[in-house]
Amino acid sequence: QGEVLTLVGDAAAGLAAVRTGCELLAAGEADFCLVTAAQEIDWVTCEAYSRWGLIRDGSNHASVFSEGAAAIVLARESSNCRVSATHSGYSCPTEKDIEERLDTVLKDLLQGSHVDLSVSCASGTRLDLAEKHCLARHLPTARVLTPKTVLGESLACSSMQQVIAGVLALRESGSGGALVTAIGYNRQVAGLILTHGGRRG
Repeated sequence: QGEVLTLVGDAAAGLAAVRTGCELLAAGEADFCLVTAAQEIDWVTCEAYSRWGLIRDGSNHASVFSEGAAAIVLARESSNCRVSATHSGYSCPTEKDIEERLDTVLKDLLQGSHVDLSVSCASGTRLDLAEKHCLARHLPTARVLTPKTVLGESLACSSMQQVIAGVLALRESGSGGALVTAIGYNRQVAGLILTHGGRRG
């Protein structure tokens, strides 16, 4: 009987869904929000991304395209990890604009935040360079996790898996913060920050 929303986009849609869930909780529209993402491989998508040199096809060293599903539950109050900051992100006109827009996202997110972990969206494509350059400028000493190198590229599902990886890493460390970034194949960029402990889910 609750609110049901569907967000469409590239990998950044996963982080946009988390942001939307946080907004619903903050507005008092819900006490809990289930955020899910799933990806199924189809030949049309594979053909397109292969032609663009974004997924591995035997002749390049780009990412492995994969299927998957992921889900997280957001709560208005939590004693574990919390989403402490989100960013609405940008849609970039060209690949050349990605680094500048991601740089803006990181500047906005990292103001006043203590972050010692980055959960990277790197998947083995040329788009990784923009994130690499931005992280070198803003978080040069942070530990970096790259879940896609193990799980493959499954678009919005991958960015949800990055959030889960960040939560698990913070639970293990018991403190600190984690930056999660997404650069999608359709040139959308987004990010959020997770922190250990706190009152909001």
